Amino acid sequence: MAEIAKKLKSLTIQGKNELWGIWLSVSLVVLFMIPFILNVRLYLDDIDRASGGTLRWDTDGRIVANLLYRLAHLGSNRAVFDHPLGAIICIPIIILGGLFAYLLFNQKSFIWIGVLSILLFGQPYFLENLSFGFDSPLMVLSVAICIAAAWLCISAKQRYHFIISGSLVSISLLIYQPANNAFWVPICMIAIYSLHQKTDSVSIQTNFFGSTKTILTNSISIQIASLAVYKFIFSPFFRFTEYSRYIQETAKLSKLPLTILYNINNFCDTLLRNSFESALGLVLVIYIIISIILISSSFSVWISLAKVILFISVLALSQGLMLTLSYKGFPARTYIGVGAFLVSLAPLTWSVLENQWRYRPLQIWTRRIYIGILAAIIWGLISCSFAYGSAFRSQSKLNDYYRQTIANEILRDESTSKEKNRGITIIGQSPDSPIAKNTFKVYPYMSDIIDRVRGHARGIRQFRQYGLVLNRVSESELDGSKSQINSDKYLINRPDFTISRQNNIIVVRFK
Repeated sequence: MAEIAKKLKSLTIQGKNELWGIWLSVSLVVLFMIPFILNVRLYLDDIDRASGGTLRWDTDGRIVANLLYRLAHLGSNRAVFDHPLGAIICIPIIILGGLFAYLLFNQKSFIWIGVLSILLFGQPYFLENLSFGFDSPLMVLSVAICIAAAWLCISAKQRYHFIISGSLVSISLLIYQPANNAFWVPICMIAIYSLHQKTDSVSIQTNFFGSTKTILTNSISIQIASLAVYKFIFSPFFRFTEYSRYIQETAKLSKLPLTILYNINNFCDTLLRNSFESALGLVLVIYIIISIILISSSFSVWISLAKVILFISVLALSQGLMLTLSYKGFPARTYIGVGAFLVSLAPLTWSVLENQWRYRPLQIWTRRIYIGILAAIIWGLISCSFAYGSAFRSQSKLNDYYRQTIANEILRDESTSKEKNRGITIIGQSPDSPIAKNTFKVYPYMSDIIDRVRGHARGIRQFRQYGLVLNRVSESELDGSKSQINSDKYLINRPDFTISRQNNIIVVRFK
């Protein structure tokens, strides 16, 4: 523990020549978060917490998340919308996560804190996590805790250090379960990196103690122990909702292999499709390929090939235990392991370039090229953040227009006011705003995380902001076909959508 304390103390004793690295790191994170502070508000279930004041994280097994939120709000048991405070709070927590990654990989320059922060939290699949006004600080904190646990697991020598690491993993599970992948993914990357290297050599280069076997044994023990604590000690006290039980249901043993294969295939298909549909995706692919080749290049052909396969396998399996769940169609925000994978490649590659390459001219030029790739990625992720913020704001304004128009027409209609309505159903979805549509051509994956006016329950509840309080009716409850629906009495018939009535049900249909 003394070595860890010494390492932390050394961070506070830095010369003026290192201060610019700190300022640059902080500036990168602040710049990245500006779009969320300015443009992203009321994302998905934020509307329920903002209007209803309910926390409900404990019903998802996230009891520590509930506790932390209540502590931050001086014990209040009711959520209050205080945007953009959540996004602002994320800034120091993101920097803290980058700091733990900096310590985990034993880097020298403080610039690495900013670089690792952006790679970990700025990767495209974490944009949705950062969009939640209430939840984002908790999600970011859980990831940072897992990185801290990985650092303790790798760097500590005493047994009680591993107890602390396991406790941190258990706490992170009680804050946000998918963040667990940020613990084991970087450890697996380090274990593969140290494979067939001398222990002394690895320790000198990266401050990792122990062989590959030791690293994996310690981390597996911590992972199993923390999951057991979560499952058998805390789970009996959880008040899971029916929805929470449904999405956390593990596939039956007979169906488990096929479920895992299906989820891996779906995950890899998503990554490959998104990677080759944008310039940023292509740069990230180049970064991954070059990094893996450089890390694996100092060995025999067979060992190098084995390492390449293992690194790619870590990425393919980076969803962790979620691969065993029966629930299909997990949202992009659960792809936290992708960030943990990306954040592991750069420092490991840099360690190879710093310590293993002996031919000086080749080393210098390779480092310059790699720095250029990293700079392009950091800029690309920051630019992607601003594009996302602008598309989100543009689409939100269009959504507000449609909700206001629909609410006005329904409330204005005399037949609606005289007769009691059973509810409302929305068929299709509102169109994309011109700015959002253009953004999706460059960043296709954003189309899945920017909401439109749709017929799901959360979307129906948002009409309450405009004075329209109606229950959701599913499309399957309507009588007849869509052609019959279109023949009903129109309250409004426009080129982009229609509003009609069918058996006291308001039917909104986007064309």
